[in-house]
Amino acid sequence: MSSVVTTSGVPLNSISIPVISAVPIQSGDQIYYGQTAIGTVASTNLITNVLTMTVGTLAPVTINAVLGTEPDQSGIPSQQAQTLVTSGAVPKFSVDIPVVNVGTTSRGQTVYFNNNILGTVFNVDSANSTIGIDTSITTAIPSGGVLQVSSSDWTTVTLLKFNIGNTNYFLSDAYTPLTVGGDVYTALGDFLNISEFVEDYKATEGTVSIEISGIPAKTRFIDIIQNEKFKGASVRVYKAFMMSNTLRDVQEYRLRFQGIISNYNIEENTDLLKGESTNTLLLTGTSLYTSFSRYIGGQKTNQADRQRYVPTDSTFNNVVALEGIPEFG
Repeated sequence: MSSVVTTSGVPLNSISIPVISAVPIQSGDQIYYGQTAIGTVASTNLITNVLTMTVGTLAPVTINAVLGTEPDQSGIPSQQAQTLVTSGAVPKFSVDIPVVNVGTTSRGQTVYFNNNILGTVFNVDSANSTIGIDTSITTAIPSGGVLQVSSSDWTTVTLLKFNIGNTNYFLSDAYTPLTVGGDVYTALGDFLNISEFVEDYKATEGTVSIEISGIPAKTRFIDIIQNEKFKGASVRVYKAFMMSNTLRDVQEYRLRFQGIISNYNIEENTDLLKGESTNTLLLTGTSLYTSFSRYIGGQKTNQADRQRYVPTDSTFNNVVALEGIPEFG
């Protein structure tokens, strides 16, 4: 644990702490006064030697006080944004957590207690200094309990792009429409399921199964599916990364699969008790390597057969003339 020394007194709930030297301090470090955690460093100014805290200090500090500093070792998978302190005991199975100060906590951030995930912030009530969690907590928290709130939680979504004729279709398993690379992806949520596939670093055949469910059993929808030329349509699967607290800001995305649709079928799902019927469209995507291997399979090493595939290729033009010439060696 490192330490710094204050150059003046710091009142309760202060955002700034002046110190003799801020050199060893980094964003995310915990600051202790004695045995008490008084906050988390948001940023440091090495010119003015001032620490800026994520929320107001949780205790007053005297001049020339020695403050202990400790790097974030909570095991949280993303950078720690701030520390919250409960203002009262929180019973097990609660969904609302009273805190001394909500700080900059926002919806979508993850809350931790004793290195365990409590849940995701669903609501922030600044007036009553309370944060609401999306699920009931599974452990009781004492008054004065220290909570960690992550700053940059990432979540992933799967993006599906396929082309049929002159029409491009953009779908995702997100629950809100996303704009990625200028294309707007329709949110299907749980109605879109894509199988796992192995990312191999050698040329191997690969397939992916795509399931689009919840299609209404209406004649026009079925006609569209049956009349479209799904076989041979190009398909791409991307993995996109976005901030969970914004739910819309896609930071980056990566191509995970590229190929063509090699097969498809429709399954009807009927609930007689509810009198409802929906359909599920099942697509099989085949990698470009598979298609390529089928395309070139069985070629003969002569001019006519080669130029059926590549008319300008003259590689085998002289094969006939070489017939009968003894092999070298």
